[in-house]
Amino acid sequence: MSVRAAAAIVTTCLCGSAFAQTAAPNLTRPQRDLLQAVVTAVDAAAAQPETADLKWQHHILRASDGSHYVAFSVEPPATASLPAGPALLYLRLATATPAGAQSIVE
Repeated sequence: MSVRAAAAIVTTCLCGSAFAQTAAPNLTRPQRDLLQAVVTAVDAAAAQPETADLKWQHHILRASDGSHYVAFSVEPPATASLPAGPALLYLRLATATPAGAQSIVE
């Protein structure tokens, strides 16, 4: 399965949850296995120590209708090698506060 197909599956699954009243997508067994592999890989990566020299900027925006949007940019460390072809980005938002993070009350 290609990276584009994997990205389409993940995007479909993530967007599907935004519309709570829509039915879950009918994924084939290989698509479900691929999605589970992506989620498992993200869980494993989340357990790793943070990359100190990663430059990550993000902004949380709220629209007038109450919707929230996350704008972000990521610059990898200079020592990191990037893939020559397309890359898949899986972004998971969580309510957990990392150690040392400051909470800002609105």
